[in-house]
Amino acid sequence: MDRIFRHAVRTYRAESNPAPHPEVLQAREAHPFASIKDPDQLGGLIRAIAAYHGYATVRHALMLSPLVFQRPGELRLATWMSSTSRTACGRSLHLA
Repeated sequence: MDRIFRHAVRTYRAESNPAPHPEVLQAREAHPFASIKDPDQLGGLIRAIAAYHGYATVRHALMLSPLVFQRPGELRLATWMSSTSRTACGRSLHLA
């Protein structure tokens, strides 16, 4: 990265080098997301979702998430697509 920014400064494409030292851009230590691997725990999660009595939109998103295996942010950005195929059901969830 440092070489790229030094070149950009030399060719007047950037005013300064934001990464003069390699330790500035060091990668963070990766932490895996929590996951359920035990079928009994999955059943408990689904029962907890069914017992949720908050906002309807949140409840429906929680009910949909175990069916599509997506993270909340990916599910939040999903859109419904109309299908023009005669064999399709009409609408499908498009996960970006």
